Amino acid sequence: MEADEADEADHAQFIKKMIKMSMAGTILFAVTGIFWGYLTNSRMILLDGLYSFLAVGLSGMSLWVVNFIERETESETKRFPFGKNMAEPAIIFLKSFVMIGLVLTTVTFAIQDLLNGGREVKINYTLVYVGFSAMFCLMVFLFLRRKGKNIQSDILKMEALEWKTDGLISLGSTLGFMLAGVLGKTPLAGIVPYMDPIMVLVISLFLIKAPIQSMLGGFRELMRMAPEDKMQQKMNKIVSEIRSKYRFRESFCRVSKVGTALFIEIDFITDDGTRITTIKDTDAVREEIYKALQPIPYDPWLTVSFTEDKKWAI
Repeated sequence: MEADEADEADHAQFIKKMIKMSMAGTILFAVTGIFWGYLTNSRMILLDGLYSFLAVGLSGMSLWVVNFIERETESETKRFPFGKNMAEPAIIFLKSFVMIGLVLTTVTFAIQDLLNGGREVKINYTLVYVGFSAMFCLMVFLFLRRKGKNIQSDILKMEALEWKTDGLISLGSTLGFMLAGVLGKTPLAGIVPYMDPIMVLVISLFLIKAPIQSMLGGFRELMRMAPEDKMQQKMNKIVSEIRSKYRFRESFCRVSKVGTALFIEIDFITDDGTRITTIKDTDAVREEIYKALQPIPYDPWLTVSFTEDKKWAI
């Protein structure tokens, strides 16, 4: 038990360290983006900087949530008898909602620019920024992915996903503005002022996808919905094997994932042929299920009940 608690503490400390490093990189990126956006008159770069600036505050909230979940006192145990894992999907839902709002606001400005004849930007300076941005973001993403490979944390995964999304968008933007530079030297130069708002719209389509998916995932966990099919199938297999081994008449398995916690409620219906007769036997069944859950990369919150009357199980 003490070893498990030590592992959980190390796990939380590692996540906090990674979030702090991500925040430091995001602050650098946000300041550079906002400054460069004004310098080049590019709303696309300004969006990138503002998106990153907002991400700093949201990463700070993620760090607070990790500290909040990690902190365990007697009074908090009484206040949160079922743990505080619900805070993780709640913050993911909030982060996603705010980011979607920023992207939609920027789309509105981009449409206005298109209707007003486009937007003149300094292509050469813009290319310097988006090229640096692509390289920097993808390096941070690869670093976070490598360091967090064996850590099951939705918050850390979202941090890495944000860097990956930003890096791929900057890579696409580099190609787009290189095309704008070429077009500026041809009879199609009149198209160039429209490139920046067009790039904003294209980037917004990519930017909005990740927060929508994260928001839906957070909503599923807040509603305590069943986890993905793969997890459900794994649990059903474990329960089915136990039911056959001990000859239970019937079984019911309910599973929901909330943050890093996996809430599992299993009800077995017994009859005269069931191979358990004592409390000690029921504890042996629980222990067997608990050991079968160890390969699953979440913290199991396991409840196993036994009854002869099906009404207590449904």
